[in-house]
Amino acid sequence: MLKGPQALFFGKNATAGVISISTADPGPSFEGSTRVGYEFKAERPYIEQMISAPLTDTLGVRVALRASKMMGGYSRNYATAQPFTVTDQAGGPVQNLVALPGERRGPKEKELVGRITLKWEPTDAITNTFKFSANETTTNDGAWNNIVFSCATGFSTLQPDVPCKRDWKYYHNQMPTEIAENFPFARDDGELYTKYRSYQATNNLEWSLGDITLTSLTNYQNQNNRWLTDSDYQQRVTQIYVGSREKWWAFSEELRAQTNYDGPVNVMVGVLYQKTKLQSDQYVYSGNVRVSTQRPEWEYVAFGKDPTPRAKRFRPSRRSPGRSFPKSSSVGHPLHARDQGQFLRSSGQSPRTDQSSE
Repeated sequence: MLKGPQALFFGKNATAGVISISTADPGPSFEGSTRVGYEFKAERPYIEQMISAPLTDTLGVRVALRASKMMGGYSRNYATAQPFTVTDQAGGPVQNLVALPGERRGPKEKELVGRITLKWEPTDAITNTFKFSANETTTNDGAWNNIVFSCATGFSTLQPDVPCKRDWKYYHNQMPTEIAENFPFARDDGELYTKYRSYQATNNLEWSLGDITLTSLTNYQNQNNRWLTDSDYQQRVTQIYVGSREKWWAFSEELRAQTNYDGPVNVMVGVLYQKTKLQSDQYVYSGNVRVSTQRPEWEYVAFGKDPTPRAKRFRPSRRSPGRSFPKSSSVGHPLHARDQGQFLRSSGQSPRTDQSSE
């Protein structure tokens, strides 16, 4: 734990300090371990495995894995089957649908995490460490921890017989299959879910030249998060569902030169390059209405957000052309509003980063 400003080594967001976590490197001899455990509250067994070994006199490898599966969860879903009626703004027939309750326990998280480390020391002056890690996490309800616990009257406005308190109870319904079949990022069966995947690679090269050490630090990260939630967090006859996907990646390269004199003064100079890209697609069902004349994936969408900057018109396709914009660019977010049939824009700033949207 490092107190005080740490921007020199950890970036501009380290004003108050940082908690620096360094994963283990391969050692000079073979070692391995297996650890198993069980978390009683979450009903979750887990296993962790590690193996480390030298491959040659100058190259070593270390592999670590962790897997867990939550049989139960922290929260309980008390929703019941919820019938509701969907009208067609294009004049088509009325639909009488039923939203089945979601799973009774949440989040039932499943997790798989892995990391591989290669350490190469061809000479006493050169050390190159490469680390690659990946993670996949899924749950049965991305809103399992959204608990309505504080209300003006002490009871839920949408469910007057349900008290608002910190008891880890919620009321979430699946999306009806008639809607889920074509709704963006929904599963065909309408189940609520989250699915998060990420991976990253880091290469750290250090070259000692006596009184000066040269360092090259290269990093690439990629994240993909998809989910479908019952987003009114309660049970009612006018449902709100949200399907979403966020894709993010970042690349950075840092070069440093640092002196190692015995005296009280040392100097470090460096340069950093970083480029990031974020794509966010989100679609909302609300109002119990549809437009049957829309193409299937937009029939039940009340509004959607197109993150393409400076777009002159809304592009409902998820394969819209990519556009790039430089640092401190103004960003427009056109919104497709089904009821109004118009596009709404909001402006913002994207400071200190290069971004593009697809």
